[in-house]
Amino acid sequence: MNDKIFRKIQIENSPHGFCLAKWYQVTLDLSRGQNHSCHHPERHTTPLVELQNSPSALHNTEFKKLQRKKMLEGIRPEECSYCWNIEDTPGNQLNSDRLIKSTDDWAFDKLEVTLSLPWNEDVAPTYLEVMFNSECNLSCIYCMADISTSVEKEMEKFGPYPVKNSSEHRVSKSPALKKDNPYIEAFWKYFPTIYSQLKHFRITGGEPLLSKDTFKVLEFLETNPNPNLELSINTNLSYGKNICEKLLSHLKVLEAKKSIKKFSFYVSLDSFGEQASYIRQGLNLDNFAKNIELIKYNSPNSQIVLMCTFNILSIASFPLLIHWIKDQKNNGLNIVLDISYLKDPEYLRANLATPDLLIILSTCLSELKTRKEFSNYEVSKFNRVVDWIFDSQADVKILEQRADFYQFINEFDKRYNKNFLEIFPEYKTFYQVCKKSALWKF
Repeated sequence: MNDKIFRKIQIENSPHGFCLAKWYQVTLDLSRGQNHSCHHPERHTTPLVELQNSPSALHNTEFKKLQRKKMLEGIRPEECSYCWNIEDTPGNQLNSDRLIKSTDDWAFDKLEVTLSLPWNEDVAPTYLEVMFNSECNLSCIYCMADISTSVEKEMEKFGPYPVKNSSEHRVSKSPALKKDNPYIEAFWKYFPTIYSQLKHFRITGGEPLLSKDTFKVLEFLETNPNPNLELSINTNLSYGKNICEKLLSHLKVLEAKKSIKKFSFYVSLDSFGEQASYIRQGLNLDNFAKNIELIKYNSPNSQIVLMCTFNILSIASFPLLIHWIKDQKNNGLNIVLDISYLKDPEYLRANLATPDLLIILSTCLSELKTRKEFSNYEVSKFNRVVDWIFDSQADVKILEQRADFYQFINEFDKRYNKNFLEIFPEYKTFYQVCKKSALWKF
């Protein structure tokens, strides 16, 4: 029995629904004082009264402790439905993120002690993600105003989309704190106290390279080495080379001083070519490609994790994305494909696909399985997405969600002066099916 299988069995033999990410992984949105563990559940706010008692409340909120209590009692928290959907897929032999994360090195060695902890115990995270602000140069089709200032500006100008379900998805849920932010103040008190225990530290956004706090962190790391730390930054790479070169110069210092163990770029691309630019409005593919080359030649030891948020519009050009990644791997780029299915908004989910699109999907999976360039991890992540798509085809809400897609995409085209069918000609049948659903539902 290999170590990974042993670890999986240990987690499965723990209380039903138990996940170590609820204790040791946290994403902090400091611009709004929110957090979640892991990244799939909805964010919740850290009450200022809790923060005043201890900066540890950035992670250890009373709300989160109650979710931990459920897990210790063998109860599945509702907020973790992303993984329950995967695990409840009939015939599922694939790992959910609960099992992937809980068996990872930053979490698994905490299993025994965590099972014996009181449910309300404060713990230090070993995997920390931080978002200093939501400033972003892109307005992705599935993104939210609270994560992107570009989406925020759109919603302030045009208002909500004319859909029946998930109508508030892109609407700002809470205002950002512009001045005298107590959460950022608490972070710089909290961070030095947990820094030595961190195994993974990831800076996200917005676009984090537009934040001065990102570079403040890098300067902190340069003078406070942690050779066990794996550092990573989420970035869209859709900016001029000056910004990329500034980051790379810091990475050279960190590497020279052996201040960190490893660095990774987390970049997003959900399809390929013009269709990718439609999904991620503002994406500059020329800058993206040039920055990829800068990374390849100036930081060859860094890994690029290409995050694909697989949605209904990912399908048609996904074969091209597979080939591009394959070519990059063969040309020496250290790149890994990491795929998750889009959960929200519902009207952009990939399980809305019509049979003609499902054929493309099946072909992609078959090809990925035959390509020696892709690891078992990469194939299995896509395999579980495909399984979920096919299994959820009978979802009773699909007609409503297709109707909402039709309403959304037409409004999106108006706001961004686009033509969906010109950019996605493969979706003509799908679009007509959605139109019929809209005529019936609206």
